[in-house]
Amino acid sequence: MKTKICILSLCLVALGAQAQKTTKNWERIASLGSSHHFYKKVCAFGKDSVFVIDNHGVIKRSTNAGISWEEQVPDKDKRILYDILFWDFKTGFIVGRKGVILKTENGGDSWQVLNPGVSVDFRTIQSDGEQQLWICGSNNLLLYSPDKGNNWIPKTLPEENISNAFCYYRKRCYYASWNQVWVSEDGGSNWQDITANLPGYGDYHFTKFQATEDRLYLFCTKKSKKELLIFQCETPSRWTKTTSALYEIDIDMRNITDVCFRDPENAYILSYSTAPSGAWSAFIYKTQDAGKSWKKDKDEDKPFPHESSSCNLSFPTGNLGYALTSKNLYRSPYTGDFEKTGDSSPLREDFRPRMQRRGGSLLISAPEALQRLRIGSLEGHALRDLPLQGKEAEISLDGLPQGIYILS
Repeated sequence: MKTKICILSLCLVALGAQAQKTTKNWERIASLGSSHHFYKKVCAFGKDSVFVIDNHGVIKRSTNAGISWEEQVPDKDKRILYDILFWDFKTGFIVGRKGVILKTENGGDSWQVLNPGVSVDFRTIQSDGEQQLWICGSNNLLLYSPDKGNNWIPKTLPEENISNAFCYYRKRCYYASWNQVWVSEDGGSNWQDITANLPGYGDYHFTKFQATEDRLYLFCTKKSKKELLIFQCETPSRWTKTTSALYEIDIDMRNITDVCFRDPENAYILSYSTAPSGAWSAFIYKTQDAGKSWKKDKDEDKPFPHESSSCNLSFPTGNLGYALTSKNLYRSPYTGDFEKTGDSSPLREDFRPRMQRRGGSLLISAPEALQRLRIGSLEGHALRDLPLQGKEAEISLDGLPQGIYILS
């Protein structure tokens, strides 16, 4: 059956950034409460949906941006939950200890427990946004599904890494251990060591990949030095490097738990520290120059207090962000809206983009250069954010189920 797409409205912004509001304030979401266990990950999408998982099999879900929460425990064994992934607003997965895989096909209203046939610990899950899934597990196991989790095929990772830095980007799989990087051209069946292709390779500890619409980032630290190295991948053989002098803000590199780019210039770090008294606290830092310099995104004397290491960051839309510690969840209503300069003229009445359907794509043309396109649901959820350049663009509709969408 062909996908039926109804475009309800369209408002494409011409090139030239408007001034955006910025704030350093992060507020604790008191409605979530403090867990009796440890929170492990936050996943947010659109403007309202937020999921938090913990180390006792509990899923906490909010459909109103954290105003209220419901609690679910679909796994009767209450195994630790490590990672959560949604690739649209209906289909999501959660993975965890001893082979637990949970799947929802109704946006989190209910979850089914899948049986992958193995009982290793699953740390991370990735998808291609359409059909394929990859789960990194202990004992070098890479679990692959070609059909949204209906069937699973075991494969082997080249080397075990507890951080399980894995990423699918532009039809290739990337994987990093502590000090090596590999690429697979066939979905994880065969791996090639490409560590030597990284410029200035030294004694690095690779920690995380992040894929955006047009870039692949690899974050690592340099042993015995307070430096965060940010590699950007053009092709498996071409990488560029940015060195962040984090000693200027006194970060212990071992304590960085998440790094997240919002766009090529702006990013955040979530880190924690331990006081002489033994108390733990977390800090958020941000950069506006592609990682060359960083500053705290919260008052110096007001860190996030909590009882263990910080967890992760989640940015569902351009004006909303979440930071999870092991005991609390924080929200910044304007996270990511960095101050910008430039032409702030409003959208003109004569700016009338044209749209034409061709096969599985949407052709868009405009009298001026386009900057960005967002495909959203009627409920206001952002499904895809696509950077644009030039006056014409071809947008793939693959993976979008039948329905009505808003383009902005």
